[in-house]
Amino acid sequence: MRKEKTGRFARLRVLAERPEIGILIPLLLIMAVTAVINPNFMTAKNFSSVFKSIPFIAVVTLGAAFPLITGNVDISNGRFVGLTGMLFGVFLVNTRLGVAGSIAACLLIGCILGLLNGFLVVQLRMAGFIATMGTMYICGGLRYLVNGGSVMSNLPYGVKDFAEQTPLGVSWFFWIVVVLYVLAGFVLYKTAFGRRVYAIGSNAEVARLQGVKVERIGICAYVISSVLAAVGGVMAAMDIGSAAPSTGNNWEFKAVAGCVVGGVSLSGGRGSAVGIAIGVFTVYIISNIINMIQLSNYWSDVFTGCILAGAVMIDVARQRKKLHE
Repeated sequence: MRKEKTGRFARLRVLAERPEIGILIPLLLIMAVTAVINPNFMTAKNFSSVFKSIPFIAVVTLGAAFPLITGNVDISNGRFVGLTGMLFGVFLVNTRLGVAGSIAACLLIGCILGLLNGFLVVQLRMAGFIATMGTMYICGGLRYLVNGGSVMSNLPYGVKDFAEQTPLGVSWFFWIVVVLYVLAGFVLYKTAFGRRVYAIGSNAEVARLQGVKVERIGICAYVISSVLAAVGGVMAAMDIGSAAPSTGNNWEFKAVAGCVVGGVSLSGGRGSAVGIAIGVFTVYIISNIINMIQLSNYWSDVFTGCILAGAVMIDVARQRKKLHE
C-alpha cells in the first residue's frame, strides 16, 4: 500500500513539474481574482467571445512551435497572416478560383515561404531570428502593396456566412483548430517525424549520427509554420468578411510567447500540443482580463511581456539544472 502511495505521489510530482501544468496554477488564480472583481468574466457570453476570437492566433502559435522545437525560430508568420488574408481576398474577388481554389493557392504560397525560410536557416545556416526577420519585412511590405494597401471589404457574403455558423455554440474555426491541435499532438508523439523533430532540437549532431535527415526535417518544420500561418490568415479574413493588411501585427511575438509560456523550450527539444494550447490561452486571456477590469489595453503587452520573461527565466533555469545533473 505504501509503495502504491509513493508511486502515485511520484507521478503527481512529475506531472506538477511539467511546464504546461505549472502555468495553470497562477492562471486559475488570476482568473478567480478577476471573477471576483468582475462577475461578468466567468460568463458563457464572455468565454464564447474568447473562443470565437482565439482560433486565429492559436493556429499561428501551433505552427510557430515546430521550428522552436527543432531549436530554431520563425518570426515571419505574423506579417504573413496579413499578406495571406489580402491574397485570399484578391484570389476570391479577381479570379475564378473560388473559395477552395483561393484557399489552396494561399496554402501553396505558405509552402513557398516555408521553403524559403528553411533554405535560409537550415541550408545557408543563417540565424533563424535574422533570416525570418528579413522575410517578415518582405511580407509586411507586400501585404500593403496588394490592392494598394486598401482593405478588401467586398468578399462574397457566403464566406462570412460560413464563419458565423456556431456548431455547439462556437464557430467552425474553433473546431478546425481543435482538430489541428489533436493532429499536431499525434504527429509529435506518435510518428517517426515527431520523434525526429524532438531529436533535432535536443541535439542535431547526435540526431544526424543516428541517421536523421536534419536538414529535411528542419525545412519541413518551417513549411508547417508558414502553412498554418496561411490558415490563420484565411480564417481571419473569412471571419470578418474582409481582408485588412494590418491583420497579424505583432502576432509573431505573441505566438512565441504562447509557445514559451506553454512549455516549449527556446533551446529546442521540448514542447507539447497541450502545453501550446494552454500557453496561447494564457496569453489571450490576459488581454480579456485587462478589458474586464477596465485597464488600458497597453497593460496587456506589459503583462504578456512579464509572463514571457518569467517563462524564459524558468526555461533557462531548467536547462542549467539539466546540464548539472
